[in-house]
Order: sequence, then C-alpha cells, then structure tokens
Amino acid sequence: MSKIFIESGDVFSYALSNNIDFSEIKFEKSDYPSPYFEINSESFNTIDFNKKITINLLYRFSEIDYSLFINNISEDITNQLIDLIIHLYSSIDLNKALNFNYIGREIFLDWFENSNLSISPFIIELKNFNKELALKFSEIVLESFIYGFSEYNLYKAFKLFFQFGKIYKSNKNFTELIFFLNEAKSEISKTKFKLLESFFIPIYYTSTIFYDYHFGVIGSDSTMRIDNTAIIE
Repeated sequence: MSKIFIESGDVFSYALSNNIDFSEIKFEKSDYPSPYFEINSESFNTIDFNKKITINLLYRFSEIDYSLFINNISEDITNQLIDLIIHLYSSIDLNKALNFNYIGREIFLDWFENSNLSISPFIIELKNFNKELALKFSEIVLESFIYGFSEYNLYKAFKLFFQFGKIYKSNKNFTELIFFLNEAKSEISKTKFKLLESFFIPIYYTSTIFYDYHFGVIGSDSTMRIDNTAIIE
C-alpha cells in the first residue's frame, strides 16, 4: 500500500535537503483530525513553510500494522491485509469516533461495573444517575492509568463532577486539600466525591469538604456569613 499523504518525518527530510532551518518549522493541531493522514497535503508544493503546518494528532502510522505480519508473506498479500485493517478501523471510527479512549472508556466502565472492587457500587450508582457522565469519568481514569497520576487529571475529574466548585490547597499543610463542591449534599454528590477521592486524591492527602456553603475567607465579604460558615486558617 503506497503512501499517499506526507508525514511529519517527510517534512523534516525535505527541510534538511533544502536547507530549511528546523527551528522555523511550526506545527498546529488540526481542528478536523483524521486517523488516515498526518498532514493534509499530497505535495510539498502546497506547504508554506512560513506558516504553521496543520497536523493530525490521531493519525495511525500504517508501518505499525505491517509489523503484525511475518516476513514470508508476499508484499501484495500484506498490502491487502493492511487495506482490510484500515477498513476495519474506519468501521469502528464511524460507530465509536476517532480515538482509542472513546472506545476504551466503555470497556473500562464495564470492567469496573462487573468486578468485585469496593468502588464498583459507586461506579454503578453514577452510571444509573448519568451514563454519559460515568463514561467521561472512566475516560479520565483510563488516561491516568496509561500516563500516570497528575494534578491536572484531578482538576479535570473534579470539574466534570462539580462544574462550579473549587479546589484549594492549605497554606499550612501541602498535603491538605479543601474542596468547595458548590452543590447540595446528597447521595449522588457523596458518590461523585467518593469516586474522585478513590482515583485521583493521593492516599497521603487529607481532604476537607464543603458542599453548598463556602468556608469563610477573611477579607472576602461574600464568604463571611454568620450561619453555616466555617473559618479555615
């Protein structure tokens, strides 16, 4: 299967042979990503090296698929098999979207739901409350399993569950987090925070939770109320 579109490696090879400074080559993410080509151009004549080159981050490198087959298979048969794989990819994409996470999150959610983990009942409760919310949460958890824990994923999951909430760090203890959920205390809000705590808050951290009443901040009149207000140093 011959390569139709240009890849990023081809851009640098062309730049090297034409004395173009690598530092002048700039890329930008495509707003319309595709798994079938990395750079939307069939010729270097259509690329303006003075502008940013649009690149597809979801591109599948077919060379990886070639490694699946043993060497004694003829090139013609290999190319036909690769074509079939690409067609399989496209059928999945049409039904499930363009990346692995979208597919993997459903597999991940089913695994959590059907396992005997202590967290499983909370996953099931969230799915019964809002399946799409549970799928989006599973996608963030999957990302953390693949790439490792980060504060960004904690913040991302928190904002998924509590859009108008806030996370504060204690000035006295860097392992203490203060959460203002900005949501009335209920079974589902407690479930969401339990999931957040189980997957994204390190076990050596301590958490203080405020639901729909913000704690008092000295100097901020909007938080300094008499009833249902706590003062945190």
